[in-house]
Amino acid sequence: MRNRAIRLAGAICAGLLMAGPVNSALTQEAQGIAAVVNDEVVSAYDLEQRVALIVSSTGVDGTGEAGKRLREQVLRTLIDERLQMQEAKRLEIEADPKDVEETLSGIAEQNNMTTDQLRETLEKSGVSMDSLTAQIKAEIAWSDLVRKKFLSRVSPGDEQVDEVLARMQANAGRTEFLVAEIFLGVESPDDEEEVNRGALRLVEQLQQGAPFNAVARQFSQASTAGSGGDLGWVPEGQLSAELDKSLASLSPGDVSEPLRAGGGYYILLLRDKRSASAVGLSGIEVDVRQVMFPYVDETQPDKRITVPNPTPAHPMAAAAIARSQNALQPGVTCESFLQTIKDLGKSVLGDGGKMMLADVPHLFRETTEKIDIGVLSPPLLSPQGVHRVMVCSREEFKSKLPPRDVVEARLNQEALALRARRYLRDLRRDAVVEFR
Repeated sequence: MRNRAIRLAGAICAGLLMAGPVNSALTQEAQGIAAVVNDEVVSAYDLEQRVALIVSSTGVDGTGEAGKRLREQVLRTLIDERLQMQEAKRLEIEADPKDVEETLSGIAEQNNMTTDQLRETLEKSGVSMDSLTAQIKAEIAWSDLVRKKFLSRVSPGDEQVDEVLARMQANAGRTEFLVAEIFLGVESPDDEEEVNRGALRLVEQLQQGAPFNAVARQFSQASTAGSGGDLGWVPEGQLSAELDKSLASLSPGDVSEPLRAGGGYYILLLRDKRSASAVGLSGIEVDVRQVMFPYVDETQPDKRITVPNPTPAHPMAAAAIARSQNALQPGVTCESFLQTIKDLGKSVLGDGGKMMLADVPHLFRETTEKIDIGVLSPPLLSPQGVHRVMVCSREEFKSKLPPRDVVEARLNQEALALRARRYLRDLRRDAVVEFR
């Protein structure tokens, strides 16, 4: 169940503390019916609540024309959830209340909150806890349904696992890309234009500062959605020609335009690139701490601001730099760094732990590689805020090819995701949906 918690917790963690209160138009109780799905109502209130949740968790624009387009996309998601829940009910599959509670606790824990504090934070953003709970129940029930129905049919054979491991070994020395993806499927030619428009809207939101992993969790139909779209290190030539060509043209940190490939549209984030080692994945492992002091409007201190191409002279950047210097005094240690993050609570975003140097975000990687152990970095500026970094350890690391059971689990996940998309496509085809 922790994997289920990670998907939604990551989405909330990525943006809930960043977005601030949702526009009041999103929090007013909407009246009426948005759609009817097989005689079951999706209310306008349900729609507005889910929009508010997504605005809070991703930071996307929920106002004006952008908000209108977002509502169209969210309504389709809610319709799909109704179809999934109706099918689960037909097959007598329900989300276990203990699993729901565990997921809520996981979300609260990853936000350094209790469940009650999470509820209070959501309500301040205009989101009822019931909206989040409904999303959790739908995800758990659909996941259980798909696994029970298809898992025994998709188990990969030894030949498939051997093929993946052999390909990984053969790719040694070639360029590898650290990639995250968002996938939007095209189920029929009639959907082509609509899905393309949706992909373009997501790219627009990403370019405006929406966190890629949070957007992927909410909208991607790929098997990687639960991990924020993370594909890991992908060797050159492993993806389709269209995607491979795009990756070669991107720089670390770039987001692609929508790419038509396979069964739909892909949006790629290139996190990094490297040359693969012939003896497995070798490199430097670091234990790193990072905290971000977001840009805020002094007249609305709960509202987080995106500042394109910030400089230390920008008033909001200067204020955030000052806050970071006041909070992290000279002599701070790795232990006190963590305590400071905890004490500052929701006014900052902090994380860290052990990871490969190549997996450290591009903004911090050079600093993480060169700064002395236990020394606080100078302020590092991004469009979202001012970051301070501390490296607690740095050592050589050499890994091996992944174990067979890890490869098998990944193949299972991909096969189940494909079956789930086809299953949902059939439910859509047979459904009677009326828009109001």
